[in-house]
Amino acid sequence: MAPLTLRGKALAWLAQREHSKLELQQKLERYAQRVQANPDDIAPVIDALEAAGHLSETRFIESRVNARLSRFGNRRIEQELRAKGVAPDETLRSQLRDSELMRARRVLRPNLVARVTGTPRSLPTRPPSPHPNCGLGKPAFLPRAVFQRPRWLRC
Repeated sequence: MAPLTLRGKALAWLAQREHSKLELQQKLERYAQRVQANPDDIAPVIDALEAAGHLSETRFIESRVNARLSRFGNRRIEQELRAKGVAPDETLRSQLRDSELMRARRVLRPNLVARVTGTPRSLPTRPPSPHPNCGLGKPAFLPRAVFQRPRWLRC
């Protein structure tokens, strides 16, 4: 199969998720080196994608912030944006600042309730073993080679 053109590869990456301009440029440079394409063709491809509306910094910022909002704080989100070559504007900073306390409370509330009431947070339980004499069932997420019972415990 023939390798994709720079534009085709960029569109394939943009179809998967939003990218910043810098991130797409770095990916295209690595791809161009791998398929022996001319690296001078990367800038016109990126400009054409941006003019066509396929590449947008605002959409990238929105998707990155929405993906990270529930798990990370303001500094981490801003640091990731800067690493991707995007400078967060003042409106984004104010929105993050306004919602940070509410997000922190949402994360900490279950732990605080458990401490005050004295009941531990319920942890996910493992389904019962299919064989009652075998002890615990094998966890589904571990490969067989990692979790092996001693021979005397096998059924």
